[in-house]
Amino acid sequence: YRMLSAVKGLNRALFAKEFVDLRRSNTIAKMFFSFVLPILFLSFTVWFVNYGLAIPVGFNTVFYAAMVGFVGTLMYNWLNNIDLVEYYSMLPVTVPNLIKVRVFVFLALTLGISAFFVVAIAVLNGETNMLWLALPVMFVTSLYMVVVMAYLTGLKTNTFLFDTSVLAKYSVMSFLPDVCLTILSFSLLSDWTFAATGLSLVMGVMIFTTWILYRGIEDKWSRTPFTD
Repeated sequence: YRMLSAVKGLNRALFAKEFVDLRRSNTIAKMFFSFVLPILFLSFTVWFVNYGLAIPVGFNTVFYAAMVGFVGTLMYNWLNNIDLVEYYSMLPVTVPNLIKVRVFVFLALTLGISAFFVVAIAVLNGETNMLWLALPVMFVTSLYMVVVMAYLTGLKTNTFLFDTSVLAKYSVMSFLPDVCLTILSFSLLSDWTFAATGLSLVMGVMIFTTWILYRGIEDKWSRTPFTD
């Protein structure tokens, strides 16, 4: 409720209902493991390459934070598969309302866990000095990716990701920032000022794009019914 109280226009009752549905559907454990297990595997990979193999690849905490942000979008897909939405047509709720609420449900479910893993990997790697940059990268990437997916696929993530044009747009919109964040994170050790400035610029573009897409959800999905 505190998260939604600061966001104008979102239905707090609908936000609470989403969590009731998660509990009622008994899928919260499956969602948790589908989100946490890839992060655990990524954490092990980063640690093993840095210390087990001692290969100077450049897998630092900022790179890890960006990857965590990209992995998190799996949870939004789960939110759109736990129950049918046809009955919402009997309620004073629109498709854009539900999409926006699920974006914030996603953030409530994932940000705390993501931040924990980023801090943990920073401690294990002895890179706590990077947290001031890694945590914003994780947050911005998570927010950007979920809004991109919400804008492109609405409430039917699985269905629309089989559409070639939608998948192409999603691939481009995820690939470009991913490449930029990866290259710049690897550059931190050689030129900290350049890399930090570049990361800030990339995050600025991602935030602006997120704002544009989030506002566009209303126009894109306002005429879409809950029923097929």
